Amino acid sequence: MPSSFDGQGLAQPRRFGLACHGGLLLGTPSVGCAKSILVGEHGPLGRECGERAALVHAGETVGAAVRTRDGVAPVYVSAGHLVDLASAVELVLRASGRFRIPEPIRLAHHAPRELMRQLWPRPRPAGSVSPGNIATTSRMRQTSVRRWVEGRPSAPSTSHSPHPQGSAHDLARDCGHCVTVVTD
Repeated sequence: MPSSFDGQGLAQPRRFGLACHGGLLLGTPSVGCAKSILVGEHGPLGRECGERAALVHAGETVGAAVRTRDGVAPVYVSAGHLVDLASAVELVLRASGRFRIPEPIRLAHHAPRELMRQLWPRPRPAGSVSPGNIATTSRMRQTSVRRWVEGRPSAPSTSHSPHPQGSAHDLARDCGHCVTVVTD
């Protein structure tokens, strides 16, 4: 069974990407399956699962754009080590399940993240807002902004915010720096 790599094989400027390196080092056949194009262009691609189009760079076919599910963005498959492109595409299609990314690559993404969550849970800083107080819907955000603008209650303190202390931005938008707080 070939090894699957989240990266390019031949579809790389020097024609020797991660899948080629990995297959050569492991001594096994390998396939590259990437979420974005590194080099080349492809023609139109149908919306159905299994549709494919050649990925061409400098007049050479280096891979294929392959739709692994109906209506989702394609993945970009390229041969790695000891595998031809047709076999690589078939392997990716067989390994694809309910998600865009083939299952072995998807599991390889999730396993380390889950292990890190278990080994190093994220501690809450003292005085942080609990998840129950964070607004999650736009209706709740609008209500909290309206209450703050009307003067009830005072604006929350967000010392980590890049915006002015107590600005309407602190409550109006979730920009990744600010927390929207719902208070009664």
